[in-house]
Amino acid sequence: MAWIVLANLRGPAGATAYWSGPGGLDGTVAVNNLPVGAHPVVSTAVATSLGLPRARPGTLIVHPVGSSGARDHEFISIEAETAKTRKFIQHRINGVTSSWTELANHISWDPSPLLGTDDLWALENVSRPVTNVVIARDLGLPRERPGFFTSKALGTARIHYFESIEDGAQPSLRYKRQRTLGGVIQPWEPDGGGSGGSGGSDAGPVRHELLTGALTARKGGRIGTNGKGVIALRFDDAAVEFRTTVLPLLKARNLPFTRVTTSKSVAGVNISASEFPIMQTYSIESGGEVWNHGRDHADAAGDSAIYANVIGGLEDLRTMMPRVPIDCFAPPGGPAMSYDGHLPSTAVSNWSDTYAGRLIAGHHALSSGYFADSYYRPLDGVLRDGQIHYSVDTYDTARCQELVDRARDWKKGVVMMWHSNNIGTAGNMTLANFIAVLDYIVAQRDAGNIIVLTKSGLGVADVSSSYRDDALTTHSGSSFSEVFAFPQYRQNLPGSTRELTATVTGGVGATVTSKIGESTKTHTIPSGGTLNLRHVATIPLDATALTVSINANTSNAKLLAV
Repeated sequence: MAWIVLANLRGPAGATAYWSGPGGLDGTVAVNNLPVGAHPVVSTAVATSLGLPRARPGTLIVHPVGSSGARDHEFISIEAETAKTRKFIQHRINGVTSSWTELANHISWDPSPLLGTDDLWALENVSRPVTNVVIARDLGLPRERPGFFTSKALGTARIHYFESIEDGAQPSLRYKRQRTLGGVIQPWEPDGGGSGGSGGSDAGPVRHELLTGALTARKGGRIGTNGKGVIALRFDDAAVEFRTTVLPLLKARNLPFTRVTTSKSVAGVNISASEFPIMQTYSIESGGEVWNHGRDHADAAGDSAIYANVIGGLEDLRTMMPRVPIDCFAPPGGPAMSYDGHLPSTAVSNWSDTYAGRLIAGHHALSSGYFADSYYRPLDGVLRDGQIHYSVDTYDTARCQELVDRARDWKKGVVMMWHSNNIGTAGNMTLANFIAVLDYIVAQRDAGNIIVLTKSGLGVADVSSSYRDDALTTHSGSSFSEVFAFPQYRQNLPGSTRELTATVTGGVGATVTSKIGESTKTHTIPSGGTLNLRHVATIPLDATALTVSINANTSNAKLLAV
C-alpha cells in the first residue's frame, strides 16, 4: 500500500516529537503522562493493560492542543484478522479525559484550532479542536465550551459531531447534527457518545411524533365535545393528602383526574415508595392518569443533571407503576425554575433551543408550560405543548366557579390545579369551598353544559365535533355486558381512561353494580326509578381481557374516551 500522512505533530515552539522506540510501550506506563509523539503498542496484552479501546497491537499517538496542556490521544489498532486498521481518538483538557471515540478511517486529525469565522459546512472528513467558549459561540455550536469538532462528508451531505469539554470533573458531552443530500439541515441533538453517556433525545422530533400519535390513538382520536367547554382537574404532589382527602370526593362524584408527581421527593421530603403501587391502583379503579414531574421537584443545571432528573423520574415512575401510561410531563416549580433556560417555558425557543426542552419533547407525548395566552385553550383537537393551568390553591368558590363559567360560555378548555396538602390550610381554599367547587362542576356537567376530561383528554378535545370514541358495540340489555376480545391489540383501549355512561332503570333504592375490567362501582337507583349512571376507570396497559357490565336494565350504554 502507499504511504499516507496520518497527522502533523504540532505543538509549542521548540517541542520535540517523541518516538518511544521499536521496543514499544509496556503495560505499566501512564497514558496521560506520555510525551508528544508516536508510541508502538506491540501486543494485545499491552493494549489491555493500558486500557486502550481495542485489545490489539498498534500505534498510540499523542498530539498537543495549544500550550495549555490539553492533548489528544489517537490509537490506530492493527486488525490482523481483517488486514485493516481502526482509529480511535480521546481528548484530555483541564485534567479531564474523554471516552474513546472511533473515527472512520478516512477522517484526519488536524490540530490547528478552528476560528470563529470558519465555515463548518465546508469542512470534509476532519476532526479539529475548538479552544475556547467564544469560538464555540461564534460557530453556533450546541455548547459554549471548548472541545473537538468532527465533520464527515459524503458529496454535499455532512454529519457533524461536537464533543464539549466541561468544567471540573463533569464528563464530556457529545452532540450530532446532519445536512442531508437534499440540503435539509437538522438541528444539533445530544448524541449520547460523550463520556457523560447521558444520551438524550437523539431523534427527538421522530420520537415526539410517535408518542403523540400513541396518545391520540389511546383516546380514539379527537374527543368531540359537541359545542361544550372542557374542565380538567389536576392535582400535584402531596401523595398522602390526595389519597386520603381528595380521592374519596372525586370518586363519589365520578370525576376523572390527573395526578402530577415526582418519583423521589418534594422540597427535600421523600415520598414513600409504597405510595406508587397505591397510586397505580386508584388510577385504574377511579379514572386517573399520571404525569411525570421529575425526580425531586428541584432545578437542575447541566445536561447530565437535567437528564437524571427528567428521564430518571420518568423511568422511576414507569418502573413503579408499569400498568398505567406515563408519557406526559409537567415541569416542577413553575417559572422560578430554569433547567438551563427551558423554564419558564413561555416561548417556542424554550423547547427548540434548550437541551431540556428537546429532551422533554423527545420522551413525552405532551408537556405543559406557561404560554400566557393558553389559560383558555382552543378546543380544536390539536395537541399543544406549553399550555398553562390555573393554580387555584388560594381561590375561593366564586373565583373557581367563574373559571368554569368561562370555559362553558367561551367553549374553551381550562385546567384547574391544586396541591392537595394546601386544601384547608391557612391562606388557602377551605375544604368546604373545595367541595363546593367540585359540586358546581358536577352540576354543570350533569346539566350538559361542560365536559370533564383528563389533562391529556383536554389536549385532543374538539368543540366542533360530536364524535367521541365509544368502545362499546352493545348498548343495551336487561343485564348489560360486553366482552372485548384481544383488547391488547386495540390502540384505543390499553391505558385508556374511560367513562361508562348509561341509563339504568329499576326499583327505587335498588343497588346496581357496574364494572370496567378491574374497576367496580356500586350505584343506587334514585327516586323516580331512573339512574343516569357514570363510572370512570383506566384500562391497564397489560389488559388481555376486558369485560364491561351493568347488572340491571340498561339502555344507551357508552364507554367514552376521557
